[in-house]
Amino acid sequence: MERMIMLSLLLALSIEDIKEREVHQVLLYIFMASGLAAFLISRRLTVADAAGGVACGLIIWLFSRLCPETMGEADGMVIASTGAYLGLAGNICLIFTSSLLAGAAAFIAAAFLKKGKDYRLPFIPFITAGALISLLLEGS
Repeated sequence: MERMIMLSLLLALSIEDIKEREVHQVLLYIFMASGLAAFLISRRLTVADAAGGVACGLIIWLFSRLCPETMGEADGMVIASTGAYLGLAGNICLIFTSSLLAGAAAFIAAAFLKKGKDYRLPFIPFITAGALISLLLEGS
């Protein structure tokens, strides 16, 4: 059930990221609070596992603060929130899958759509796609 809530909120964040090229703070805070609630209610993860998952996102958030032209701050906060749902190992898999998908999309945009190096792809839709792929593979 908590995974469906995570996917629903990721989908809402993705739509906003695609349309507006940013996400509103309120939706981001709702997602963060839902991750904390899912951790506290489900007790599926240990505190260390959830903290490790959240730390992944905080590292990405810190990187986005130090190099703002590379990634948006919301991307790190979304990854931190998914860490509360997925734990450390799940979040590392999510980051890897999302990055592969974004890299493939960037290649297609550059090679076939003739987008330049200044073209910026919204990353949250790739996080959503990565989470969906992970959940589908987990279920099989």
